[in-house]
Amino acid sequence: MKSEPRKQCVVGFVYDVAVAVLMNSIVTKMGYTLLVKSTSTEAIQHINEADIVISDVSYGGYDVYNAARACQKPVIMIDGGLLKLDKTPDAIILSKPFRPSALEEAIRKCAEGLKSDKQQ
Repeated sequence: MKSEPRKQCVVGFVYDVAVAVLMNSIVTKMGYTLLVKSTSTEAIQHINEADIVISDVSYGGYDVYNAARACQKPVIMIDGGLLKLDKTPDAIILSKPFRPSALEEAIRKCAEGLKSDKQQ
């Protein structure tokens, strides 16, 4: 019996319920699995399962960013106005409010980067 290939996994750390619902809708529609964690500590514990990490800036978001980058995971940071760009140089930044298509495009860009890394 053949096993199905593993779906790419997105680990999200967001405290904004509306963003979590939007993220779930988009990630699922794109065919990825999603693990949404309610604390930065939980998100960091699941970083190795992630192909892509999405994190709020607040409440430990920089820690999530640093853990993801230490594991060479692409990161999308969601900013509500508190982001210090020098602390997240490799992240894709989405500032609230943002269109759903912007999140989808950011995920797509990260996924394309993963494909090109595997081809090298």
